[in-house]
Amino acid sequence: KSGAYDGQTDKPVDPAFQAQILTNSTLMSHADDPITAFTQYLTIQPSVIPNIHCRLAVFYAADKAAFLRAYGGPTAGQVAGSMTPPGIEGNDPSLDPYPMGPGGTANDAMAKKELQECGQPNGFSTKFAYSTPSPQAANAFKALQPLLAKVGIKVTPAPAGQSQYYTSYMGSPRNVKAQGLG
Repeated sequence: KSGAYDGQTDKPVDPAFQAQILTNSTLMSHADDPITAFTQYLTIQPSVIPNIHCRLAVFYAADKAAFLRAYGGPTAGQVAGSMTPPGIEGNDPSLDPYPMGPGGTANDAMAKKELQECGQPNGFSTKFAYSTPSPQAANAFKALQPLLAKVGIKVTPAPAGQSQYYTSYMGSPRNVKAQGLG
């Protein structure tokens, strides 16, 4: 931002500065956005949501395009159907085991079908755990909550600071189950 060299590779620029870079040709000419083999994903805990069809309902209702927008849109990556990112041997861009709508949008019809299969036709409730102070993770929750609600899956936020999130919060299977962090 100041015109000096900065080679930080462990995290992206903050969203406010990213917006400036993307709209300012001078800043953009000095920015680099190398492709890295990285996967951002959403996990669904079987210990909290044991029925496979209930978990599939979440997969289908979770709009991958909205998730990508929460992390910065097209400059943050691309919607994928597998855990193997582009640039890694074995990546198959055509793989889509849980077919979404056009452009990675939600597949509400399949989500509702899976809710019927899991015996929860009106949906169910769970919690969405994420680490703070990440604005992208909070944005992902805000993007996914109404999409899941459309099919009856009520999701409440369960944020935690990084030190707790990666150790005692999500790092403890017992805690994940006890707190219902689906």
